[in-house]
Amino acid sequence: AAAAAAAASDDVSPIERRTALWAIGQIGSSPTGFHLLMDHPTPIVKIISDMAINCPTLSMRGTCFYIMGLMSRSSVGRRVLFDMGWRFSPNPDVGIVIPKDTRSFLHVPSCEYEGSWPLDSDNDFGLPYVPIKNAPMPATTMKPDYSNCKDVILGHVSNLCNNVTIKASLNALRQLKKDKKARPYFSTAEMYREVFKMIASYNFQLEARRYIFDELFDGVEHTKEALKAFDTCNGGGGG
Repeated sequence: AAAAAAAASDDVSPIERRTALWAIGQIGSSPTGFHLLMDHPTPIVKIISDMAINCPTLSMRGTCFYIMGLMSRSSVGRRVLFDMGWRFSPNPDVGIVIPKDTRSFLHVPSCEYEGSWPLDSDNDFGLPYVPIKNAPMPATTMKPDYSNCKDVILGHVSNLCNNVTIKASLNALRQLKKDKKARPYFSTAEMYREVFKMIASYNFQLEARRYIFDELFDGVEHTKEALKAFDTCNGGGGG
């Protein structure tokens, strides 16, 4: 019932709707499950069929197309889908459907171009300093400056998600943590928060995540005051 409501509602996020659609598709792939969908007060099969043909969001239309294929794997599902204008392979295990009216299915609705999200100046992300492979900034030559120290640490942390640069930056971070001037940065909630933001944006391997949480920032105290700073700070650094 919850999946049917989410699939038919306009008040849920696209991810929630896709999750509901895939759940419905798995349920409807069996005869018993398809009967359950047909007995539901919401005409969910008809709704998904219409979305597969007319949804203005092409990715959502494609998801519904796959869901219709799942529901065509039972004889009862094939009879209902046939009446809705869908055709399929004689082998029900194929799980692929084709609409009788392909022109409607392949029609792309016109829309007004609103610009490119990545090219929008408001969406400019990045780090001011990213160490270059084989030429990381040595900890001994790093200026004891607040912004410089923060940027160098974050730059090396970002390199931990790259197989080419991980070794050099891993060694640099170990040296930085031993440095008396840089060490305080590894125990501040502000810097920890910046690293969390980076981990949420980039793809770090499990070993790198373990190093960051268990070794690199193991000195961060998870007190109420630290958590408050974690929620409210805008920058990172210490000292």
